[in-house]
Amino acid sequence: MRRTVRIWRVLVTGLTLMLLASCGSYRKLTDEDKARIEAEVDAMWAAQRQEQILMQEVQSWIGTPYRLGGNTRSGVDCSGLVCQIYQKVYGKKLSRRSDDQYRRDIARYLNGNQLKTGDLVFFSIGRKKGYVNHVGIYLNDYKFVHAGNHGVVVEDLRQPYYVKHWTAGGRVK
Repeated sequence: MRRTVRIWRVLVTGLTLMLLASCGSYRKLTDEDKARIEAEVDAMWAAQRQEQILMQEVQSWIGTPYRLGGNTRSGVDCSGLVCQIYQKVYGKKLSRRSDDQYRRDIARYLNGNQLKTGDLVFFSIGRKKGYVNHVGIYLNDYKFVHAGNHGVVVEDLRQPYYVKHWTAGGRVK
C-alpha cells in the first residue's frame, strides 16, 4: 500500500512540476515526450497490478502447513513456497533449494533497505555461515512471507531472530 502511495506521489509531483514549469512559457509536448510519459505511467500501473497479484497469491498460501520437501497447499517448505509463488505471479521457474536460489537465481544482491516487493530474502540458520537454508519473499515495510515451523506466515525482518540469521536480499534474474 505504501508503494502505491509513493507511486502516486511521484506521479502527481512530476505532473505538477511539468505544469509549473510550463506556466511561464508554453511548449507543446512532442510525440516522443508523450510516448515516454505514457510508457512511464503504463510501467507504474503494471508494477501495481503485479504487486496486487503477488499479495493475493500470498494470502491464498497463509496457514498452509509446513512440510519438508513439500510444494503444494497440503504442505510446503520455504523454497517450495517461493518456487510456487514465483511461477504463478512472475512466470519464472526458480531452483528448488534455497541455497541454489541464492547462488543461481539472483541477479543482484541487496541490503535490507534496498528491498522491493517481490525480492527474495535469504537466511543461514543453524549451519555454517554462508550456506543459505531459508528463503522468503519480501512484501513491504520490512514484512516477508515464508514457510516455517508454523506454516506459511508473514513476519518482520527486524525481529532479532531474522536479523541474527540474515544473509542477504536478492533480486531475481
